[in-house]
Amino acid sequence: MEIKYRSYWASVKKLQTEVQLIGRLDLLNKTRYKKKYEAGNITAREIAELNHGRGLQYELSVFKDDELYCHIILIREFMEVNFINHDGHRFVSYLFSPSRKLNNMFFIREVWYYNYLSGSDVDESYRIHFVFD
Repeated sequence: MEIKYRSYWASVKKLQTEVQLIGRLDLLNKTRYKKKYEAGNITAREIAELNHGRGLQYELSVFKDDELYCHIILIREFMEVNFINHDGHRFVSYLFSPSRKLNNMFFIREVWYYNYLSGSDVDESYRIHFVFD
């Protein structure tokens, strides 16, 4: 498995480049890393580590056999993990938040399951949403 610091737009089935993601995160997080990244003074991984340390948003994508496997969004103590199928659809999403009872542990807050009839977003047959307390 390989980690790349790229965002995935599920609605258009498109990966952003690292520089596009860093530019968007600069706007969201009110940081200024894009120019440093373009100059080669900092890597996307280093930016993610800095953002993590400050509780700011960062994203990454995991690839298995050169194919997108999942996309992860992290903000402060919250995490969203989206698994992507071979057609580029997000088919399972897990949303985590900090546990109220156990320190340094996550709690699964929501699970979304999406079912598609074919490779088209129009052909979503149903979705199931689970919410946990």
